[in-house]
Amino acid sequence: MDILYKNDSNPSTETVLSASEEIVKTFMNVTISPSQWLRGSVTQILNASIKLRGKRDYGSDNNMIENYNVISTTTEKFDGDVFNALRSTGVICNLCVVADKEFMHAHGRGELPELKRQLEKLIDSVSWLWRTIDWNGDNFPDNIGFKIMRFDEWDPYPGEEFEHYQTPYPALSLLSKLGVIDFGDCCLGVGFTMRQFLQKQVGVSLVASPTMVGGVCDYRTTAPDFQSRNVVLISGRGFDGYPLLSTDLEQVLLHELGHSFGVTRHDNDWVRTGKKRARECSGHPVNNVRDSRYGTDYLLTVDPPGGRFIMWRNNEQGKRIFKWNNLQFSACSKYEVSLMLESKRGICFTEEIEPFCGNGILESFEICDCGNELNCRLMTCCGSKRSNNPCQKIESFDTTGSNKACTTKYAYPFSIAKSRMQLQQQKVMQNQIVSDEEMKSDGSRR
Repeated sequence: MDILYKNDSNPSTETVLSASEEIVKTFMNVTISPSQWLRGSVTQILNASIKLRGKRDYGSDNNMIENYNVISTTTEKFDGDVFNALRSTGVICNLCVVADKEFMHAHGRGELPELKRQLEKLIDSVSWLWRTIDWNGDNFPDNIGFKIMRFDEWDPYPGEEFEHYQTPYPALSLLSKLGVIDFGDCCLGVGFTMRQFLQKQVGVSLVASPTMVGGVCDYRTTAPDFQSRNVVLISGRGFDGYPLLSTDLEQVLLHELGHSFGVTRHDNDWVRTGKKRARECSGHPVNNVRDSRYGTDYLLTVDPPGGRFIMWRNNEQGKRIFKWNNLQFSACSKYEVSLMLESKRGICFTEEIEPFCGNGILESFEICDCGNELNCRLMTCCGSKRSNNPCQKIESFDTTGSNKACTTKYAYPFSIAKSRMQLQQQKVMQNQIVSDEEMKSDGSRR
C-alpha cells in the first residue's frame, strides 16, 4: 500500500511511502527519519487489527474537541457511483472543520460565529468550482460539492506558551494531532491553524486511491492508536510567515483536496516523464507542447500564458488576479481522481436533492447555468451564482464586446448544459449506432 506524504525534510519533494508498517508508525507520531521510511519494507502489519476497507471501527471518543456545532448535513444515502449517468442529484462530501484560536482571531475577529461565516464562504467558493469539474471526460459536470457538517474550535497544544506558537512546526506532526479527533462520520476532517509550517509548506494531507491508506472517506484505524486518516491541514501563514490572503487559502485548500481525492503526483512530476500527454499538464498551449522545439526544461521553467494548474507544486502566492489554469485541474490530475472515484471510494458521500446554481447543469427553474465563476465571466448573458439573477438569462445584455459569446456556438448555458437523462439517451443512441454498424460489417464479410 502506498501513501503520499509531504516530506518536511525537503520542501521541493514529496515522499511516497511504500510499506504499510512505516505508514502507520510515521502517522502515529513515532520518530522515524525520512531515510528510514524509504528503506522500509512491507511486513506483517495489515492484520486483523487494521482494516483498510471493511466495517468501520471508530473506537473510543478520543478527541481534543467537545460539543461540535452542527451546521448542515444531508441524510440521503449514496451508493458511491459518482459517474452514474442516470443520477439526477448532486453529491456532497461533508466536511468536519476545526480551527485553532489564532486562526479564529486572524480570520474571525476573535469570534466563533464570524469565523464560521468566513469559512462557510471559503468552502462555498471551493464547492462552486468543484461541482463543475468533469473528472471522467464525459463532457458533463460531475456535480460533487462540499458542505460544512460540523465546526468547532481546536486546541492541538494545550498548555503551550504563546511564544512557542510562533515557532514553525513540522506539518506532519500537527497533522497527526489533527488525526486524534474522530472524523469517522465525516467525508473529510479539515483543520485550519495560524501556525507556520516548517520547510515552506502551507498544507498537508493524506492521499486517497483504491488501494492507499488515507484520504476521502477513509476509515478510522484502531492500531496502534486511534487515528483518523481522512484529514487535511491548512496553515494560514505562507512560506515567509506572513498571513495568507483569502484567495491563497482557497488555492491551498483546492490543492490539498486534490490530494485527498486521489492525486498522487504533481503536474511537475508528470511533465518530467516526457510523455506526450503528460507534457500537456504543464499548462502550455497544445501547439507548444507538441512542438519538439519546446523541451521539458522549457515546459517546467517558463510560465504558460494561462498559468499553472491547481496541482502544480509550489504555486506562487499573493496573486490577486488568477489566470485561467490556476483554478483548473490538469488532465493528469483528473485521470488520477477518476480512478479513485470509479472504485466507488466516495461511498460516504451523501446525495443532495436540491438544485445548485453554478454546477453547469440545467436544473429546476434555471434558465441557464454558466457554471463556475470563470465561465460566468466569459458569458455574462447568464447570471452567475452570486449575481442578482442567479441562473437566469440577462435580457438586457449587449451582443457585442464581452457578451458576444452569448450569440455564438460557445453559448454554453443555452446549448450544452443538459440533464443527465439527455446525456444517457445520447450514449444509448451512440452505442446502438455502433452496434448496428458492427452488424452490417459482419454481414458484409459473410
